[in-house]
Amino acid sequence: MEDPEDEFEWISEEDLRAATDDELVEQVMTLQKHVHTLQNDLDELRELVYLLLDLQTGLVEEFHPELHALLEELETEGASGDVIDFDTEPE
Repeated sequence: MEDPEDEFEWISEEDLRAATDDELVEQVMTLQKHVHTLQNDLDELRELVYLLLDLQTGLVEEFHPELHALLEELETEGASGDVIDFDTEPE
């Protein structure tokens, strides 16, 4: 469970404009911490996605050998970029 202290606190533009330099530095440091946490979370999610894709590939190869060629074709097409399109339904 996420620690309530780790929750990002949004500050109004008015409050930011009225903030002292020290308060602004504190806000920037807090924001950097949250960005770093989000980057780590994204890296973990990316690893999980690739693990799930590997598991899916293994299951397809084991239980549906006729789909192996199709998977290789899709992997070859996907190798050109690191973007995974989750909205497109498999054929």
